[in-house]
Amino acid sequence: MDPGVQSVLSSIQTIVASVGGSVEFIGLDGGKLTARYTMGRDDERPERVPDRNLVLLMMETAIGTYAPHVKEIELL
Repeated sequence: MDPGVQSVLSSIQTIVASVGGSVEFIGLDGGKLTARYTMGRDDERPERVPDRNLVLLMMETAIGTYAPHVKEIELL
């Protein structure tokens, strides 16, 4: 896997794993990164669980810095 993409996914994984979520690399093809987000759960503090849009925003921001050759992100 591309080191920049790996760094971004690892960082996002750390964040979402704190509430039981996960981000899984699916593929990188022609500048398009595909990943799967499984949302975690926190019944006592549900605001801590990042929704899909927030995870996508974090990924887009980080990819712009660490893997600028990635032009599109598909989050399943």
